[in-house]
Amino acid sequence: MNKEKYTKDQIQRVIKNMATILEITEPYLENKTMELIYVHANDSICRLEGIIHYSDELE
Repeated sequence: MNKEKYTKDQIQRVIKNMATILEITEPYLENKTMELIYVHANDSICRLEGIIHYSDELE
């Protein structure tokens, strides 16, 4: 497992990129596999945003 520490800015950039990818792929969700990937990715974005929000409150 990668133990490298990432800055909050780097993580937020990843979240933004993931959200953009989801926006682009959403119209093409015709098959169940793509829909499943979309749902999981969306869930990951929400979790990452929650972690960042929580870490802000701890500071």
